[in-house]
Amino acid sequence: MSGRSMSAMKCRKISNWGTPTVLGIRREDVSAWERRAPLAPNHVKQIVDAGHRVLMQPSNRRAIPKYEKAGAVIQEDLSDAKLIMGVKRPPDGSLLPGKTYSFFSHTIKAQESNMLLLDEALSKGVRLLDYEAMVNEEGQRVVAFGKWAGIAGMIDILHGLGIRLLELGFNTPFVHMSMAHNYRTFDQAVLALRDVGYEIALGHLPAELGPLTFVFSGTGNVSQGAQRVFSELPCEFVRPKDLPRIVQQADPRKVYGVAMCLPDYLHRTSDGGFNLHEFFKQPELYSSAFSTEIAPYTSCLINGVYWNSKIPRLLTREDAVQLTSSKHGVIFSGCPSVRHQMLAISDISSDVNGSIGFMSQCTTIDEPFCIYHPDKGTKYNWYSHIIYECIRGDGILICSIDQMPTQFPVEATHDFGDHLLPFVPELVGSLLNKHSNPLLIISPLILNYYLAKTKFLQDMLVSLYVFFLFFYFYFCLSVITYRSLCRAQLSLEIFVTSLLPKSLHPGIAKICIAQKVNMVTASYMLPEMQALHESAQAAGITLMNEVGLDPGIDHFLALNSIHSSRQRGATVESLVSYCGGLPAPEFSNNPLRYKFSWNPEGAINNCLNSASYLRDGQVVWGKIIDAAEPVCCWPGLSLEGVPNRDSLHYRELYNIPEAHTVFRGTLRYQAGIACAPCIDHHFYLLSVVSGHCFNSVSLGCLNRLGLLGDATVGQVDNVMKALINHLTYTLTFGSDERDMVILRNELKIKLPSGAQEMEVQSLVVYGDPKGYSAMARTVGLPCAIAAQMILDGMIQEKGVLLPFAPEIFNYMLSKLKNSFLFTEEVK
Repeated sequence: MSGRSMSAMKCRKISNWGTPTVLGIRREDVSAWERRAPLAPNHVKQIVDAGHRVLMQPSNRRAIPKYEKAGAVIQEDLSDAKLIMGVKRPPDGSLLPGKTYSFFSHTIKAQESNMLLLDEALSKGVRLLDYEAMVNEEGQRVVAFGKWAGIAGMIDILHGLGIRLLELGFNTPFVHMSMAHNYRTFDQAVLALRDVGYEIALGHLPAELGPLTFVFSGTGNVSQGAQRVFSELPCEFVRPKDLPRIVQQADPRKVYGVAMCLPDYLHRTSDGGFNLHEFFKQPELYSSAFSTEIAPYTSCLINGVYWNSKIPRLLTREDAVQLTSSKHGVIFSGCPSVRHQMLAISDISSDVNGSIGFMSQCTTIDEPFCIYHPDKGTKYNWYSHIIYECIRGDGILICSIDQMPTQFPVEATHDFGDHLLPFVPELVGSLLNKHSNPLLIISPLILNYYLAKTKFLQDMLVSLYVFFLFFYFYFCLSVITYRSLCRAQLSLEIFVTSLLPKSLHPGIAKICIAQKVNMVTASYMLPEMQALHESAQAAGITLMNEVGLDPGIDHFLALNSIHSSRQRGATVESLVSYCGGLPAPEFSNNPLRYKFSWNPEGAINNCLNSASYLRDGQVVWGKIIDAAEPVCCWPGLSLEGVPNRDSLHYRELYNIPEAHTVFRGTLRYQAGIACAPCIDHHFYLLSVVSGHCFNSVSLGCLNRLGLLGDATVGQVDNVMKALINHLTYTLTFGSDERDMVILRNELKIKLPSGAQEMEVQSLVVYGDPKGYSAMARTVGLPCAIAAQMILDGMIQEKGVLLPFAPEIFNYMLSKLKNSFLFTEEVK
């Protein structure tokens, strides 16, 4: 639904809903502080007067008698409601199957803490309507608590600034400010603000402290709400370019404010100019000068700016190093305890690792403040330099409460409900009828994005955002046929994860380079991809490859063992690695003992190609299917292994030139690979020409696979494609079947003492028929971790990369161990 449609929708009267319906309002029970509601009693009365029912769960944190008087039915059970409304997310496990919910899910920006909520919504067939996605044609949100977030956030930081300055040795009028929730209404807070302002006007700010400057980022409701609070103090708004003068020559009987706009700190990298339309279309052309031109003269930053990963950050961790060093701050004589100008940040946006790059965790109303000081020695451990639950120590005071508006619950609820009520008819009416299937609808009021129902695609892609990332599905698009449309689509994205066949990655990568969009793939890096290295470097983007299962997790395990062995002074004598994606044993009853959990063409071709590997110092070449041999790693499984195409170059990639054996292979059930030749049309032709006939085993295999039947074959380009289409249909997992992933690495090393060891690392993962396949999880999660590392700046290197740096594979392995059970043994 477009913004224009929404504008028309807003004019729709409640009395015109049509058939009487039932609306539910759930209690807010995730946080003890959450006292808001999506609708106030006067809004409920309008709905009830129009002939509809409103069910409301009882709660001692709300004015239930007023809702009851307005006509709401107070009861626990909301199962009759067509739409269940709330403010914040429900507790884990409490979603009613098949229902439609509306609340702030906090998943639009891939917030890690709520990814399991999406998992539950999918598994229960729940529709989720997110208020954050309700925008007009200009992309502006039409329902929000932003104004009250700004008001509460400004009051809280004034309170924090007062006690922080007291800790630093300065008694100021701000010490008499309290947290916002201690005022019954905003009017009471205004009285306290005016009292503080009176003290400031009398000159009661210590002269040694110097002028206090407050910089407001953003121009939306958050910034306007914060400035509304600030205006109650004796203040003067100045331009950013005036700040250097203000900090040297200022009136101590007032405080100074800067309402910062985008052109004030964002400059085109090439020439220093600014064009608003160009910035929104290509933000990567711009860089931020905030840290050098404005931040050094800022006492308190009130941050309410919108941010995504293409937009330059206001402040990075590197900026914080400069801002907290005495040589970079503005030092005032007679005040040695204040070593830098920037004292506090109120990050009302609450974007973790967002526009404030070092804001890595939100604070709470119970513990509203933390002190940040950059830890220069831990590049990949971002949390060790934050001191919570105090206002002491060196650094910058940060307040980043993610539920600011609930500190004024009554006013915030009335204001939010006034904006939401006109849209309620559409939420419970035509929109839900239009999407009658149990899909997860995250952004229904702008483009009706929805998830594909194809199980394989859904499993593979949903697994990505369950861990870290959230994906919108605009539409399915052939990247071969519609290359220009694909290019246009990628121009709108901030990150690309390509799970296409590996032959298509270079084409997508070229588009990413042109659009300056980072990309992650789970496939082997082709020479065509490697050839794009310099182009990717010039574009300033990262194209990360081989971060799936195989290749991917097998790399992480092998490199981790090799790296640990090197630290012990050992040499690597042998590396043998096996990996396989198989049906679980109970679903392997077919001639090939196999079902497709990934690209069918790739799986078939891998069996029919040639391979090379190193064994006992000898290079071995030959057909893959001719090299099958039993693998007795798990006595309960009858397995055999075949070599992957090329294991030789991993001796160089892994930097183990001394190894006499380097073998990377694929696991299959025994007897399955023996039947593979009979489905090769080349093998069939050779048999006919040479006069050899198929044996009974081969004929039985062909018959059970349906290849000897009378079914019509669809028209395709060649015999191989026809075979792949047939096997894809025949050997696809059923809805009640599960797959299995097994991986095993064996590393033999020689210690300086001459002793030998063999380190064995194993992984076995089963799929869930009602959830995600094992292949989807083991491919999707590594991709998601790699993407998150790039987005968060943990991977700074540009170009076409492999995950072979210790800081990459060790971090990824540590994250994967939170989701999978790896076993290790030393023999």
